[in-house]
Amino acid sequence: MRVWVSLGCALSFLALLVTGIVLYIEPPGKIAFWVDWRFLGLNKHQWDAIHINFGFLFLALGIWHVVLNFKSLKRYLGKTGPLLLMLLLGLIVTVGSVKNWPPFGWVTSFQKDLKQSFRPEVPPPVPHAEQLPLGKVARILGLEPQEAVKILRQRGIEVESPRETFGKIAEKNGLRPVDLYLVLRSSIKS
Repeated sequence: MRVWVSLGCALSFLALLVTGIVLYIEPPGKIAFWVDWRFLGLNKHQWDAIHINFGFLFLALGIWHVVLNFKSLKRYLGKTGPLLLMLLLGLIVTVGSVKNWPPFGWVTSFQKDLKQSFRPEVPPPVPHAEQLPLGKVARILGLEPQEAVKILRQRGIEVESPRETFGKIAEKNGLRPVDLYLVLRSSIKS
């Protein structure tokens, strides 16, 4: 039993490490969804889901590991030196992260700078425009919703109605939301 739990913990830890790195470097959601950002073929939602589910698996296996190794853990807890040192380390990381002390602040600042460095070729007209119905995006561009449907259909883009979200239309047609936006924007006479 211990072998299974230990291997499961190791696998979960490795998955959390990889997904944590990907989530650390991915662009902000409003950009990731707008340009259909992917890494190794997976989008932001998929990376989030993998990370969350392996987190719960790691939690469950960790609890099971504690149960299986409770006698050893009790002995470790009896050694006040290592216990106090680990509690102090946990406190320092927590307070340092909250107070933004170096080096903890450097880690979060670097991530913020990294995420802000993502610049799409065309920014969304409003944050998370991919979640808006086509009709609302059309109005932002100064188009009537039915006119936007007509423009997209003339370009061979399948659209059910102006109530369909921009993201769903893009996904259904194998496009990125920004591509739909560019089609609509290019049809506007200046």
